[in-house]
Amino acid sequence: TKNADAGLVYLNNFIYKQKLTFKEKIRVYGYRVFLKAKFLNNKEAALLDTDSMLLFLKNKNAKDYPFEFSYSYFSKGDVLFSLKKYGDAYTYFYKGKNIGTMYLDSCTLSEYNYRLAHVLFLQNKYDESKENFIAAYNLRQSCESYFGRYYGIQEILNNIGLCYTKTGKQDSALIYYQKALQFIDYLKTKYPEKIDLNNSARGVVYGNMGDIFFQQKQYDSANLFYNNSVQLTSKSKNEIEDALLTNLKIANLFLVENKFDSALIVLQKVQPKLDSKKYKKAELRWAKSMWQYYEKTQQISKAYPYLVQYQQLFEEESKLNKSINEIDISQQINYIENNETLSLLEKDKELSKTYLWSFIWIIIFVLIILLI
Repeated sequence: TKNADAGLVYLNNFIYKQKLTFKEKIRVYGYRVFLKAKFLNNKEAALLDTDSMLLFLKNKNAKDYPFEFSYSYFSKGDVLFSLKKYGDAYTYFYKGKNIGTMYLDSCTLSEYNYRLAHVLFLQNKYDESKENFIAAYNLRQSCESYFGRYYGIQEILNNIGLCYTKTGKQDSALIYYQKALQFIDYLKTKYPEKIDLNNSARGVVYGNMGDIFFQQKQYDSANLFYNNSVQLTSKSKNEIEDALLTNLKIANLFLVENKFDSALIVLQKVQPKLDSKKYKKAELRWAKSMWQYYEKTQQISKAYPYLVQYQQLFEEESKLNKSINEIDISQQINYIENNETLSLLEKDKELSKTYLWSFIWIIIFVLIILLI
């Protein structure tokens, strides 16, 4: 958080002290959005910055600035998505996609497929999600090479593995997790200065591989991969929640093996790090594990409060999941396209009125000349 605060101060000074071009403004504000939304958890402030980005687009032509337009639309959509405003978010994702379609920009289309894949994953449509992640991966191959785009490739490979895990295709999942690790090795060589980010990415993949071994009841292997994951992700400010969730997987593993003392040690270690505002998913799993621990150790009176806490958190999460499951992508596309058609018709109507009045004034002017 300190680094993010320092980065934000630097960007603010840069904005106020430098005379920025249009392209530079879009980039700098995009970085501000990223810092505020991802690291500072100030999504409302990030949303205001995306409004500024869209304001900069006014009187600009998308044909001349396709990247700036798509980047602004995707930034707005990302923040809306993080605020659980899924329908509004998808509208901006679709606007970004249209830029890619109109100007044959494979990188923009890759960004759209990537975001659509996330929506579908949260809707438990894992096969459709996987196909969109694969499309995003293929489209990204021809993109301009810089670290951000390269780093995203390992995440996409990991996400394809997750989709296979969710559909019970464990062998295919492991293949893609291995591909993700191989790409992280490549990144380590190409960008040695980014070692912390590469290590945290490796840690996330290890945790997902641990899930496969847990499902296969290879508990020693699962424990090994979970612990390797935590060692890497706990050092990263970007993956605090992942480290918490993996620790809870370790606690669950101990509960399954009836190693109750070991499970309690892990659960007690995790508790002080929970922040319900940031880590709802971790808090939910922690409450469930505490309930199961006391139930398994025959301490029923102590189990009950955690069961109540778990049920309350589960209901909250179910409401959030319901809102994203209510999004019908086809209907959303039809709604957006119909609105755009109506908007174009209104513009044509206004233009026709303008032409009509221009024609009338020309006729009047000609008649006046003839009468003179």
